[in-house]
Amino acid sequence: MSVVTILFGRLTDILLLRRGPQDLPGSPLVLAALILLNLLAGTFLFADQDAGSSESLQSIVDLGLSLVMSVAVLNFRGVRERILQTLTAFMGTGFILTLILFPISLLLGAEGEGFFVSMGRMMFMALLIWSLAVDGHIFRHALSTNMLVGTACAVGIFIARVYILEGIWPS
Repeated sequence: MSVVTILFGRLTDILLLRRGPQDLPGSPLVLAALILLNLLAGTFLFADQDAGSSESLQSIVDLGLSLVMSVAVLNFRGVRERILQTLTAFMGTGFILTLILFPISLLLGAEGEGFFVSMGRMMFMALLIWSLAVDGHIFRHALSTNMLVGTACAVGIFIARVYILEGIWPS
C-alpha cells in the first residue's frame, strides 16, 4: 500500500469521525504538500470567476487565518506538540471537502433560481455543517476535550474568519 493511499484512508476516517489527528504522520513535508494542494484547489475553484475578482486571494487569506487561529487555540491550551498533526488533519480534510465542493459549485452557478441552484444551496449547507463537525472532531482530539467544546472552537474560528474576511472584502 502506498503512503498516499494510507494517508487518504486515514483522512477519510477522520471525515467519518472514526479517527483523530493523532493517527496522521507528524511530517512537515506532508503538511506542506497538503497546504499546497489546498491553495491549488482554492485557486482552481475560483478560476472561472472574473479576472478582476479577489476570490482566489480571499481563499489564500482564509487558509492563512485558519492555520494561524488553529495554532493559537492549540498554543492557548498548551498542546504545542499536537500542532503538526492537527494542521495536517485540517488541511487534508479541507482538501477533500474542497474536492467535494467542485460539483456543488457547478450547481450553484446554474442559471436562474431553479431546481439545480436550490439543490446546490442545500448541498452546500450540508457540506458546511459536515465541515464544522469534522473540525470540531479534530479539535476534540487535539485538545483532549469533548465534541461540544471542539465544535465550539470550530464554529468560533469559522465566525472569526468570516468576520475578518468581510472586514477586508465587504460584500
